[in-house]
Amino acid sequence: MVIAPLAAGHDEGVRQTLERMNAVPGMADPRNSLLPFGTFETLHFARFAVLDDPSAADIQVYGVRRAPLPTYLAFMGDCDGSARELLGAMARQADSGLREVFAHCADFAAGTDVLSWMLAHDRPHAATYVNWVGRTVVQIKEESALQRALSARVPRRPLDSGVDAQRLRADLVAFVDAEVAAGRLRLTPPAPTPLGWLIAHLAYFITVPVIALLLSPLLVVLLPFLLWQLRRLETTDPEICPRPAIEALQILQRIEDVDVSNQYTAIGSL
Repeated sequence: MVIAPLAAGHDEGVRQTLERMNAVPGMADPRNSLLPFGTFETLHFARFAVLDDPSAADIQVYGVRRAPLPTYLAFMGDCDGSARELLGAMARQADSGLREVFAHCADFAAGTDVLSWMLAHDRPHAATYVNWVGRTVVQIKEESALQRALSARVPRRPLDSGVDAQRLRADLVAFVDAEVAAGRLRLTPPAPTPLGWLIAHLAYFITVPVIALLLSPLLVVLLPFLLWQLRRLETTDPEICPRPAIEALQILQRIEDVDVSNQYTAIGSL
């Protein structure tokens, strides 16, 4: 996650620059001229987002003064392997496009080295979500091609018996073997799991239950107080439910329901 404050007065300018990356509203062109996401084989997803918290004034209901927060530009992504290597590839292949985007940031100058600047503004994540550990971009694309090839070969009718099902399965296995041998399908063997990763996750699997067991007497004692405090806050905290501005809703409507899922950014000021 590369994040940096925008220069004063550049909010609208950076939004217009990022808009040029889209094929249609809300959907980036993987071959866009600024940063062609689709050319990087280890990249699962990436996006730019302008972070301007519209709820920052809500804290005033508690009698706390609103802090003057800057607007940030965030560049987020998820990749296989080293993030540094991917950022290096992006800096080499899309130097001019990245410069055009990051020129809207407060501390990015014309002669700035793009890779060094991105690494200096890369923020470690406190938590991340992985849908399927070890499932690479290459594997996903190869298995998608495999699914299409098998789907085109499977008959669109009910099978008469289990024997027919076994015969069909053997035929499909032989078909895939032949396609791989001919080079029309690729099924790359998965890379071995790094030993350090296995040791770290085994240690985590052991230590978390042990720590929970050691703390359980304390949690039992504190639980009634925690439940009372939670309920007290639920019944006394002010409800903040401002009606969204019609302009904001119209902007969201233009970029939603374009693809199978909608992008969104959830942000809260701390």
